[in-house]
Amino acid sequence: MQPLVSVIVTTYNHEKYIEKCLDSILFQKTNFKYEIVLGEDESNDKTRKICIKYSEKYSNKINLFLRSRNNVILMNGKPTGRYNFVQSIKQSSGKYITICEGDDYWTDPYKLQKQVDYLRENPKAVGCFHNSITVNQNNEMINKQYFVNTEAKVWNQEDCLKILKSSYSTASIMFKSVAIKSQLDEYIKIGSDFILDILITKHGDLHYLDENMSAYRLHQGGIWQGQSKQHNYIITLMRFLFLYNQRDIKSKYKYYLKAKIIDFHDKIIENSTSFNQKWKYKISKLRFLNYSPKYLANRLMQSLHYRTKSIRNKK
Repeated sequence: MQPLVSVIVTTYNHEKYIEKCLDSILFQKTNFKYEIVLGEDESNDKTRKICIKYSEKYSNKINLFLRSRNNVILMNGKPTGRYNFVQSIKQSSGKYITICEGDDYWTDPYKLQKQVDYLRENPKAVGCFHNSITVNQNNEMINKQYFVNTEAKVWNQEDCLKILKSSYSTASIMFKSVAIKSQLDEYIKIGSDFILDILITKHGDLHYLDENMSAYRLHQGGIWQGQSKQHNYIITLMRFLFLYNQRDIKSKYKYYLKAKIIDFHDKIIENSTSFNQKWKYKISKLRFLNYSPKYLANRLMQSLHYRTKSIRNKK
């Protein structure tokens, strides 16, 4: 029987956390079949060994895929888990997809059942997410609520872009697989939770369930929180440029995206301690703005005005 839900677990150097992650998924109580698509990204600790052990013990539930670091996609010179994630989705077979990265875990044994029931009862929703606690590397709770709810329960594409901004835990979302599978070739270019939200909400809204059913882990090895502010500015700029180059998205949000692209260029330039990096993004900003003839005309007129004024003052 084909599984109704595919749980995507991507893991790399999660030796301390992966067992808790997998146990929390295996202990789910459902009236339907679900699969765990486990993508191990050739860790240099014992993560791979643990994943193999679990896949052998729970072969009826876990489909293990052992990736190679040769396929890792770099962003701003740093490795990402994009290839592993996209390939894992391609190898899933469920009607619904949910995610639990190897350093996170679920806290409610009925999480899957509750989300499936909700999506069945609300067919216009493309997906739903819930709240999470925040824990540290020792499983000590840092915060009772990761997602700060603004009282909104339904989020359309514009809301996801301008307000939500993927401010919930990845381990809380479930969505219809059909909403992303046709867009994976685009997603792999710059994939992130933020981009995922924008792409899947082409097919419907995201709904919020006001329950706490997972744990988001903060630690120095995290893909986002473990990076510098400048690195994250650069990645965010790349995401907005990606969206700007999507014709259907640009047609709806051109001016908002343009403002964000300029803003993040300025943030990178302002925070840069490298002369070369500063000039790289100054040039990048000018190249981007060159698409606006009006802007170039204004800049030319301003330049002529200041030059004329300077000549007059010298006289």
